[in-house]
Parts: sequence; structure tokens; C-alpha cells
Amino acid sequence: MKRAEQLRELSREHNAVLVLARTARRAASEGDPLEVRACWEQLAENFDAEIRSHFATEERLIIPLLARVGEAWLAGRLLREHRAIRRAIEDRSRWSRARLVAVADVLRTHVRREERQAFPLVERHADAATLKALLADHAST
Repeated sequence: MKRAEQLRELSREHNAVLVLARTARRAASEGDPLEVRACWEQLAENFDAEIRSHFATEERLIIPLLARVGEAWLAGRLLREHRAIRRAIEDRSRWSRARLVAVADVLRTHVRREERQAFPLVERHADAATLKALLADHAST
């Protein structure tokens, strides 16, 4: 899918998250406890390294833009998904095989919702200055 230049880095990060989600689902389906734990650790490491700043950019710029253009339902849904993903990864006491499947599914669904619904709306409604600010904001995090 062709993406506005200012959103390409976020889309690239989405692709990396989809790979993580696929890896998580595979680890959970195989059921090896060491592999499941390693996958949780990988998710947590990636969350700290990239996903946290990715979410911050979306929460500062994309979600408010969606709300302003009449897509409050989508903005709210994305924000709720961010919170659920954040809680699941940060709450190490609840890491399990079953929760790994759930997190993988939420990640996959969330990324697809952003790529198929949110980003096209941003491209349609954001002016050049807003898109430029988005790119600069994400590059600085």
C-alpha cells in the first residue's frame, strides 16, 4: 500500500510488529514454556525500544487528528487498544501462553486497523504542515 512519506516510518514499524505478532502466535501454539517466555521478553524489549515511542506519536498526533475530523469512535478504539497492549506487556505477572495468543491477535488487528482505516483518514484530512509535524515528532522520539 502506498503511504504518505510522513507515515512511512510508522508503517515500517507496523510491519515489524506484525512479524512479532506472528512469532508470538507460533511460539504460543507450539507451547514450549521457554519459547513462550522468550517471546514475551522479545515483546517487552521491542515495546521499550520502539512501540512505546510509536504509541506516543500516535497518541499525540494521529488519534487527536482522527477525533477532530469526526472519527472519535476510531480514535477511542485505537487508544483503548494501546492501553490494553501496554498493560499486557508491562504486567509480567500475567505473562502466559494464552495471553501471548491474545496479545498477538490484538497487535495484528490493531496494526491492520491503523493501516487500513486510520492512516488513510490521516492522509486524506491532514494538511502538509500537520504531516510534516508528525514526521518531525516521531523522528525526535
